[in-house]
Amino acid sequence: MYLIWESESDRPATSVLELGTEPIRIGRGTMCDIRINDSAKGVSRVHCVIQKEGEHWRLLDYSTNGTFVNGRQTQEQILNDGDQIIVGPVTIAFSAKPPRSDSRAASSRSPLGDDTRSYTAILRNTPPIRNPYQSGKRKDNP
Repeated sequence: MYLIWESESDRPATSVLELGTEPIRIGRGTMCDIRINDSAKGVSRVHCVIQKEGEHWRLLDYSTNGTFVNGRQTQEQILNDGDQIIVGPVTIAFSAKPPRSDSRAASSRSPLGDDTRSYTAILRNTPPIRNPYQSGKRKDNP
């Protein structure tokens, strides 16, 4: 399984993390595997954790402002291929297949008919998710 997201920088780039057996910490803290720089502090130091449980991957929320999967706030959820995890300003795709470059995907007859998928194709082929952090309804987080 893979986590795929757009890196936060002046020149955004797709970042990919292949999941192993160790839990993955997501947040703004230096101890996190996926660090999200959030100057508004809507992202907790350890916002959420994704851990392997048997054949499944479980997301556990440890934040004040909430973690959203496919637009719904959750405290704990088994993840499925194609799920979109929203942590503050970042959407992370949970995918069974690794992404490939968008240029290669554009030349293919069907970007999803291959063993690999582009990040753009993964997000384009799922319903749009409203980011609740952009609605102005989030709580302050120290």
